[in-house]
Amino acid sequence: MEASVQEPQVTEHGDEIGEDGLLAFPVLFRSRGVGFRVVLDPKRPQFDAVGVHTGDSAGKVAEFKPNGTFETRDPAVVKFLMARDSFNLEFFRVGMEPGRAPDSAPVLDRIMQATIDLDVKAIEEILEAERAEGGHNRGDVIGAGESSLRRLHGLDVGV
Repeated sequence: MEASVQEPQVTEHGDEIGEDGLLAFPVLFRSRGVGFRVVLDPKRPQFDAVGVHTGDSAGKVAEFKPNGTFETRDPAVVKFLMARDSFNLEFFRVGMEPGRAPDSAPVLDRIMQATIDLDVKAIEEILEAERAEGGHNRGDVIGAGESSLRRLHGLDVGV
């Protein structure tokens, strides 16, 4: 009997979700200032049965450390923070800084798989997108794609 390999669940930003429902690896945010905090769930007044104010709910806050960092494994918090208007203005996600090219690893994986599959067209499409206006022009991606094409052309795979 063949054991099935279940693909890991992934968020829209490529973060893997573990079996516990939390992210497999923590996500780090950095604020541009000191003492930064984002209210995730505001405090709300609590009342008893006759309407007397008995206190406030605890609320929830993303409190950035004095060094300007906030770390979480909660996918809902990551999604909430990245959807805020102040995201990339007052704070940003480390590794996804404004103006920074995205991580090359997923594209390099696609090039590797296309090379294994002898799929010249897929590699050419990846290179075209990488070099296009608005593409990232990452040297490692272009180098890997060109190297794979040279190898595949040398194998004469019907290009």
